[in-house]
Formats: sequence, structure tokens, C-alpha cells
Amino acid sequence: MKTNNPTGNKPGITNIPGDVRVISFDVGFTLIYTDPPVGEVYAEIAARFGYHLSGAEIHSRFKKTWKKVTTLNRQKKANNAQAEEKRSYEWWKEIFKESIGDIFSGGDLEKVFKVCYDEYAGGKYWKLYPEVRSTLDALKAKGYRLVVLSNWDQRLTRTLQELQLARYFEEIYISTQIGFAKPDPGAFLYILDDLKIPARTLLHVGDTLEEDIRGARQAGVRAFYLDRPGKNQAASLDVPVISSLSELLT
Repeated sequence: MKTNNPTGNKPGITNIPGDVRVISFDVGFTLIYTDPPVGEVYAEIAARFGYHLSGAEIHSRFKKTWKKVTTLNRQKKANNAQAEEKRSYEWWKEIFKESIGDIFSGGDLEKVFKVCYDEYAGGKYWKLYPEVRSTLDALKAKGYRLVVLSNWDQRLTRTLQELQLARYFEEIYISTQIGFAKPDPGAFLYILDDLKIPARTLLHVGDTLEEDIRGARQAGVRAFYLDRPGKNQAASLDVPVISSLSELLT
């Protein structure tokens, strides 16, 4: 585990602080990744309805949309599960429409989107990184309490269940359910309040500097940056960096 300014440990090495009792994990591209890529899946589904775009084109279009849209308005917490599901569905549909809605005619956009939305509700198109299960097993064996903190919607619970990951976590905190989305410090403070633990006992692990690292720090929570691609974007933040979750065990 590398750090740009290690303190109290061997140069370049940072262990999980001794007072940490709970570890929260981001999900997308921290624990799991899409396989095949989303663009290819959407292209295949659209082709079932007679519409043809390459996966690369769809990926490019969605990337442009994401630059315009920062996050689902999760601060307006839904009153119940049904309202939450409807709000998430409609928000994702707007993203879908903005990205590739121009290729569909009549009511086909709704039909194609519903299939795309439903297909990603389970574990079919998600894969675990190789070290995830063994790392979670080892952390639990060491006595750590494990939770999830993810900017996702209600589909995440089913996804984690189908991937046989849900059993590792004491709680699964989903932004649309708790009413806060990272990097809002309220997302991390929600965990502290719900588990009745002090900030020093929580460590968050995630793959985005803005949502995971800055958000945690604003809440007074420690965070490790998971840099699988090795881009070293955390140099200016003085943050512990790992390239694999297995480094949590060193």
C-alpha cells in the first residue's frame, strides 16, 4: 500500500489504522465491474428492436451526458420504496434519452430502456475483481465490520445478492435510500450515526478521488484511494493509495 506521505510506518507503507473497526466500500469499480462494457450491452439490446449503434458510439454518447449531469438528486429522499424506485427509474431514463434517445421512434425508447434497466438489476453483467472475495473473507476473520456505501439505486441489493457479496456486509447504504450521495459528507455521517461509532473508527475505500476521498475527509473519516489503473492522481492529496484490495491485508 503506497502513500505519498507515510507517518509512523515503513516508508511507502500504510496499514489500516489500529483504531479502525468498520470498513466501508464503494461498489462500482471497487468491488465489481461491468463485463461486457455497458455500451456493448446496450447496443446488443437496442439491436433486438432493430436499432443499430456500436458499443463505442453508445459509450461516447453516455460519457458526454455524464459531463452534464453530476448526480441523481438523492438529497430529496423518497417517502417509500415504491416512490424511490420510480424516481430512480425516471432519472436513469432521462440519462438514457439524453444519450441515445434520438435513434428511437414511437414508444420504442421506453421499451428498450426498460429492458436495459431490468438487465442491470441483477448480477448478469457484473464481475468481481479477483481479490475481492478473499479480501473480504480475511477482513471479516480479523473482526472488522464491513459495510457498503454506494451512489446507486435500489437495484444494488439484488446485484450484490446475485453475486453472493451481500452476505459479507452488515449494512448496505445506498444513496437513494439514505438521502445522501457521495461526496456529500452526509453520506458518511449517516453511517456514523446509524452504527453509533466515532469517525476515527471508520475507514472508507473507493476508486474516485472526488466522491470517495474528498467526501470522506470532509466528514472527518479516513479513506484509502483504490487506484487500480495506476494513474497516480492522488499525489496532491497526501492520501494512502492501494492498487488492489488485497493490500488492505498487509
